[in-house]
Amino acid sequence: MINEKYDQTYNFETVSPSTRKYVSQLTQLPSPIKTKQNRNYEKLLETIMKQKKLLAQKRLKISRLIKQNANSKKKNKKKLNPNIMVNNSVFNSKNSKTLVTMQLLHSKKKPWTQAEKN
Repeated sequence: MINEKYDQTYNFETVSPSTRKYVSQLTQLPSPIKTKQNRNYEKLLETIMKQKKLLAQKRLKISRLIKQNANSKKKNKKKLNPNIMVNNSVFNSKNSKTLVTMQLLHSKKKPWTQAEKN
């Protein structure tokens, strides 16, 4: 058997006019347009935009540093001259200087000098 207390439908005639007015105002209130999910989505979009901006700035900084490095290498690059290097170096003996001279300065088409032969 069904309990009659729970089976009854709610009757609006028993509700006071002030309560009825309050309920009707509640139902007519504007619902929030932005839900929590939309707010989270917008926060994520803002975070993505900030990260993209930071990434672009870092890429720009890296490319500038690479250009500066390349330019400084061009400016500082000096051709090594074997003659100057051999003449400025200090050797323990004459034979070691001759050996270095043979390795660096002797071209294949020139005949060996007397110092190189000994």
